[in-house]
Amino acid sequence: MKQWMNRLLYLAMMVMALSSCDAGESNDDIQRDPWAPTSVNGQYIGYWRINQTEADEGAMTVRDDKLTLTNLPYKGILAHLLGDEAASQAIPGIEAPSYSLTMTLLGLNSNSSAYEMPLEPYEFSYTLDGVRYTARIDFRGISQAGYYNNSGMLVVILNVDIITITGSGEAQVFKKDWTLTFYPNRHESGYLLC
Repeated sequence: MKQWMNRLLYLAMMVMALSSCDAGESNDDIQRDPWAPTSVNGQYIGYWRINQTEADEGAMTVRDDKLTLTNLPYKGILAHLLGDEAASQAIPGIEAPSYSLTMTLLGLNSNSSAYEMPLEPYEFSYTLDGVRYTARIDFRGISQAGYYNNSGMLVVILNVDIITITGSGEAQVFKKDWTLTFYPNRHESGYLLC
């Protein structure tokens, strides 16, 4: 728990530092910066964590201010909510659309860029024991992303608030204080999925 809190504190400090860029900087300086936001573009391959637990593999594409996550860690989410055995039965029938977000630059410096992303709820469906269910993830607040120039990687953090499962009987509501973090380990700047 302490390590998780330290990580959030570090991210908050990074965002504050980047957002406090000197307002007196000229636009020419930002335009000449080789690490301008367009360097974030490309396809990223990596893995998800739910809090500190490694979950699913993932991929995302960034083009200008649009970030598209090919999948959220729905397998890991189901394993946490339903247990490993039920999740294994549900996984073959999962229908999970991609999830697109608009990124807004908070600030940048020579080492990194920070972004924020307002989030809409995300839904995916699965079948368990012949019944079709829909899982809706509602996020809290505005989530963030950080692009690190040294590694060329964009880390995305989504903060889960509530997960609601509907499909048979009364809806199941799970109040979760989860952080979904996408850690890429490969960035292909010349190839885009969309």
